[in-house]
Amino acid sequence: MKNKATKKQRPLFLGIVFGLFILVAILPVVYLYGVSFFPEGAFSFSAYQGLLDSRQLTLLGRSLALAASTAVLAGLLGAPLALLLARTDLNFRKAYSWLYLVPLLIPPPIQAVAWIRLLGPKGVFSSTANTIFPGFPGFPSIHGFWGCVFVLALSYYPFITLLTLSGLNSIDRKLEESGMFSRGGLGVVSRITLPLALPHMLSGMAFVFIFSLINYGVPSLLRVNTYPVEVFIQFSAFYQEAAAVATSLPLILISTVLVLVIAAWMRGRPYVSMKTGGQGIQFSLGRLRIPAGVYPAGMVMLSVVLPILGLAYMAGGAGSFTVAIQRFYRPLLISLLVSAGVATVLIFLAAPIAYVIERGTSRARGWMDVLSVIPFAVPGTVLGIGLIRLWNRPETAFLYGTLGMVMIAGVARFIPFSIRALVAGIGQIDRKLEEAAEIAEPRSRVRTVKILVPLLKPALAAGWAVVFVLSLGELGASLLVLPAGLETLPVAVYNLMHYGANQIVGALSLILVGCSLAALIPVIFIVSPRKR
Repeated sequence: MKNKATKKQRPLFLGIVFGLFILVAILPVVYLYGVSFFPEGAFSFSAYQGLLDSRQLTLLGRSLALAASTAVLAGLLGAPLALLLARTDLNFRKAYSWLYLVPLLIPPPIQAVAWIRLLGPKGVFSSTANTIFPGFPGFPSIHGFWGCVFVLALSYYPFITLLTLSGLNSIDRKLEESGMFSRGGLGVVSRITLPLALPHMLSGMAFVFIFSLINYGVPSLLRVNTYPVEVFIQFSAFYQEAAAVATSLPLILISTVLVLVIAAWMRGRPYVSMKTGGQGIQFSLGRLRIPAGVYPAGMVMLSVVLPILGLAYMAGGAGSFTVAIQRFYRPLLISLLVSAGVATVLIFLAAPIAYVIERGTSRARGWMDVLSVIPFAVPGTVLGIGLIRLWNRPETAFLYGTLGMVMIAGVARFIPFSIRALVAGIGQIDRKLEEAAEIAEPRSRVRTVKILVPLLKPALAAGWAVVFVLSLGELGASLLVLPAGLETLPVAVYNLMHYGANQIVGALSLILVGCSLAALIPVIFIVSPRKR
């Protein structure tokens, strides 16, 4: 009787979970565009009449060029690093296998803040060079299109390295070993290794394209007008909701199509791997080991060391940190509370979805696999407008205008990351273990708590930490849905940038990075394999 009751309860539970996912992540955007065709209660295309004028086409071209340039540069930076880490005897390879992830702890807007201090009109580099060489014309300013490409590529190249590593780790070692007899090392890499890892590499570049296309913070700070910036300006500065929605339509369509292509392409392949070491053959670099080590060291220098030094220089002395904590402890606590809440909620919401994607029937798997990646395509500014449009009504007044809206925005934005981490973890659990567990323990709830959860501990920890870090740096949606009088730390930093409070901005930025690092360190110990 208990087994029958459990089987009846399972579809109900999954239905509730999927319903919450649709309500939080999909419905706000669908509703936003649905009502845009009924501006005055009657069906009309009036909101989209200026969609193809010359200004909109220029904006589209600039946004696409920015995203494409960033994806190419990030691919050139991230893919070779993955190959070095997975297939060579590079010096300090294990250390670099973790260090390449550190740029993800520095939110892209904070990267922009740091590089403004380093390469701005009065930046550290130009000032130092001018002191040593009077009359030095200065370095190229970080403001503008190519500066935006540079900062976004440094922020996002770890995604390409991560996906490429996952592809390299999934290659059957026997294929490479057999190729060594006929083609040699370079032949194996060019004819076997790279072609097999290419889908992961290109998928990583496609994700970077989407992330750059929908990013608001970096283009805004570096004075590049893109679609997300235009959407925010139309809505918050000119109060033109219809114009904001119409402006964002090409962005949503392009991103959604690309996300669906990625989902179809990557079906059956792991987006990420929980394995920390390369599983294929290792090539000896020989005399090139030291020169090859310059590359990962240089990447860490550009994406981690220099930005942190720039922020430290910006902050000045320890007094700035004292003032920053005294004056902005409330935004810090709000950010930590909201981020921890979003990460925790997503563990419970994403786990059943991830299980269906990895273990469900073919039809259910297909639908959920597609739906779970669609939130990747939604810019934070568009999501914020959709949440306001959907939740700002008397029936939901108990939630609207509270920090609950910020948490909903975080859940909607970052659920794909949590799902992918858990799918990777579930995929590494042998199905035979689950079958044996069903015989030993028929109660699914007990089986989940006592067997599946311990086996999924690395994936759960990684998923929680990734979402916590991403939520901690979220800016686009938070700017729109934050209740009046409240700020998160990224919003506080963004607002202070416009008032020239450089020391406080530097201190708050370093505090934000420190909180992200504190969340990652325990995960490293959980995920890292233990020696026996």
